[in-house]
Amino acid sequence: MDARGLASALAARLGHAGARRAAGSLDARALWLFGQEGAGRFDLTAPGEPPGSLTLPHGGLVILRGPGRRALVDVGPLGYLSIAAHGHADALSLTLADHGEELVVDPGVGSYFGRPERRRGFRGTAFHPTVTVDGLDQSEPGGPFLWRSHARTRLVHLDLERGALVAEHDGYERLPDRVRHRRAVHAPPEGPLVVLDRLEGSAAHAYAQVWPFHPELEAKAAGPRTVRVARQEEPRLLIAFECSQGGELTLVRGEEEPFAGWWSPRLESVRPAWFCAWGTSAPGPLELVALLWPLRGAEEWPEPELVVTREGERTVVAYTTSAGRHTVCFSLGSPEPVRSSIVARQPLEGAAL
Repeated sequence: MDARGLASALAARLGHAGARRAAGSLDARALWLFGQEGAGRFDLTAPGEPPGSLTLPHGGLVILRGPGRRALVDVGPLGYLSIAAHGHADALSLTLADHGEELVVDPGVGSYFGRPERRRGFRGTAFHPTVTVDGLDQSEPGGPFLWRSHARTRLVHLDLERGALVAEHDGYERLPDRVRHRRAVHAPPEGPLVVLDRLEGSAAHAYAQVWPFHPELEAKAAGPRTVRVARQEEPRLLIAFECSQGGELTLVRGEEEPFAGWWSPRLESVRPAWFCAWGTSAPGPLELVALLWPLRGAEEWPEPELVVTREGERTVVAYTTSAGRHTVCFSLGSPEPVRSSIVARQPLEGAAL
């Protein structure tokens, strides 16, 4: 459903500035409901300011915004009450939109009863933009609308102004070798986002960081650690990867066996969509790092020159943009777990300032 129609009606009836901004223009249904009086109220209402970053504690969502960009992180419970019937095993998932275009997406619902394999897939962890351990779901399903165990999520640190977040869940601590998943996000107002996943276990496991894309996007590997995502050959998103234990990049789309690479616009309807997985099989603890760079109007693909180093208890992520060399320090046990800095590019000798 297009929410702009509802926003138009709210602006026409109440003169709500935020609804006026979301609506854009007067909807025919709003005109029918509220007539010329509503149309006049709509025209006299000035659009509100763009929304900023915020947290929705009851829904368990954190929204990190920059100019034209929205990153949404799920830090809430599995679902409603003890059975969490309609819940999906997507703790710490991160979706990304840029200038109204969905890039990294939630896969949707898939099916309820018609196709059990779709039901299992679409509510499972491997379909969502988070991390899987040994191919298992974070929470254990007990039936089509029942979960036997619930991954519990905790928001450890949040700085909306700086776009910094650290959260964790205990879903994989049910394994004989208890694995805790911590996710740290650095989402500055401009430029790339950095996502660091720390998996705290000791034995060897198969870890995979998953990034599902909107079905209208095309994804291609550009080397062993980079994915380029485009719409009609125009750059939209670049993802660069690193891992403390080496890593392997996988791209799938519309696979039936195993069931992977699908997106659902509504119940009982699916479309092929590219899924990207970056992972490794190794003993822990280890870290998976992804740099997500939304692109708009770019004529060429950038080269972020991503480098990740471990300095004692800190993980240092460095990358390059046109503004300079950026550094993000992750120290997840400290009071300030995410810090960033930039060394600006020096102008060429003789260049105009």
